[in-house]
Amino acid sequence: MNMLNFSIVNDWNHGFTGSLSITNPGTTAIDGWTIEFEAPFEITNLWNGEIVSRNGNRYVIRNAAWNSTIQPDETISFGFNGKNSNGMTIEPTNYRLNGTDVQVGPPQPISPAPTPGPLPELSIANTTVTEGGDNQAQFLVNLSTPSTDPITVEYSTAADTAQSGTDYQQKSGTLTFNPGEVSKTVTVNVLDDQAVEQSEQFALNLSRATNARLGTATGIATIADNDQTAASDDPIDSGTDHNHGGEHNHGGEHNHDEEPLPDDVNTDPLADGGQIFYSDGTTQRITNFDPSTDRVDIGTDSIHNQIPIDTPDGLVFQNMFNPSRSLTLVGINLEDLRAENFN
Repeated sequence: MNMLNFSIVNDWNHGFTGSLSITNPGTTAIDGWTIEFEAPFEITNLWNGEIVSRNGNRYVIRNAAWNSTIQPDETISFGFNGKNSNGMTIEPTNYRLNGTDVQVGPPQPISPAPTPGPLPELSIANTTVTEGGDNQAQFLVNLSTPSTDPITVEYSTAADTAQSGTDYQQKSGTLTFNPGEVSKTVTVNVLDDQAVEQSEQFALNLSRATNARLGTATGIATIADNDQTAASDDPIDSGTDHNHGGEHNHGGEHNHDEEPLPDDVNTDPLADGGQIFYSDGTTQRITNFDPSTDRVDIGTDSIHNQIPIDTPDGLVFQNMFNPSRSLTLVGINLEDLRAENFN
């Protein structure tokens, strides 16, 4: 085993970076070391050691304070930049270690560090939440591949149609993915504003990732409204007799001042003798609905997305998200209906 090895780390026109390693092949520790050698070049910078003297081409270098002891089979090294006048890098010669002549191995080029692979990617998903209670918007943040290094990323909310302090609580912070972890969740409290409104949105933005790159850096939270307009206790009195004294007069006469418009809703018969009316999501009217036997199918809409409004003409189900969509049960009030009337 060679006690000394000289390596060329980098080489350019009139300079180079060299490294000299010292290995202790013995069974006892080396306590302090000093190396001498002839160098046909000028050392312009040196680290992990100290230049004691230079006499012509003869350098004397000793250990730094932190690497003076070399345990058995241990190797330490120091490096330096050299300046050669003729553009050629020549190995030092005539080595002495702690006053004793030693042989050095042939110059060994140091392999460059491997090119690191692409960093894992961070992405955030969209989410949907209903306002009210203790509901929270939960944003899922995923890492494309596990990492051996800790990964951090900062996050913060940003208002859109939903406003901080009214619709949600502002939040910011830092997520940390420990080695091997690939998923984290950020929760944001959603507030109940008691107002009937359309769905609203806010964003959660990712920024300043370390040991990872950003993919989808913005997640959108959609807040669905949970408020409905309360039904009137009494229908609006317009002088029109709707005949709601317990008889709905569904024998073909609706007791309206004007002749009712014809139904524009598809129907199917029910086994118990009633009918089921199918809403197609447009503005429609049903003029012969009997709450005691009939049913209505809202279709792809949820009944929870409809605002029931008693009017002089009858009960209107108004879509809270699209004012152009409604269904009118002519001559019917909300109090006349039961849960069984909805398919």
